[in-house]
Amino acid sequence: MKTRKINSFILILKRLLNLTKVIVVFSICILLVYVFWEYLTQSDTFKIKNIEVKGISALKREDVISLSGLKINGNIFSTNLKNTKKCLKIIRQIDTIEIIKKYPDTISIKISERAPVALIETGKKQKEIELIDINGFIFPGKAEGIPKIIKTTDEDTLKLIVKFILNLSETDNEFYDNLSTLSGENPKDIRFNAYNIDIRWGVPGDDMKHKLKDLKRVIKDIEEKQKECTFIDIRFWQKDKRDILVK
Repeated sequence: MKTRKINSFILILKRLLNLTKVIVVFSICILLVYVFWEYLTQSDTFKIKNIEVKGISALKREDVISLSGLKINGNIFSTNLKNTKKCLKIIRQIDTIEIIKKYPDTISIKISERAPVALIETGKKQKEIELIDINGFIFPGKAEGIPKIIKTTDEDTLKLIVKFILNLSETDNEFYDNLSTLSGENPKDIRFNAYNIDIRWGVPGDDMKHKLKDLKRVIKDIEEKQKECTFIDIRFWQKDKRDILVK
């Protein structure tokens, strides 16, 4: 009986000893992890020394860094890139953002800026001038050599006007380069100014390639013969009729 009790006691001691060993090993591991983390977050080796900003042209590097929330000498491990990306998304000129850590001391920001297809009148009484991209997204900025959309009425109309501009640039980039203004008043009756001539195009879904070819032929004839022309009405053009009114 005494021998059985002694054996049970010894067994309990062994279990306690094993448990103690596990606790000690676990504690040492936690301590090592803590020490290692402290080294990573406090060491000068992992302080941010460089912030790269790539892909910008209209934006300024210092503005991007300022809005990103990144700090020189901040710790690279404790920097939350999701928060950085969230901060930069408030910049309307930015289309896409890619941010990566380059250990031990560099953060790299790669930006794709929105490409404007036109200027647009915005604000109260449409007195402000901003930019618009192929998706109809409006953002601040300045650009030269692109047309201006005037007298816009609503978002759906604006998208149709932008689609028309995009189709025009893809069909004939030279004509797009000579486009100065487009009216956004009526999406079913496109009006614009090109080559210093007011042109009434009509329905945007017409055969653009052939219609544009005939329009350019008329404009070329006007230039070669040095005729005075302020208005061309091509609304009633059809592939088999080609009715074009010149004033």
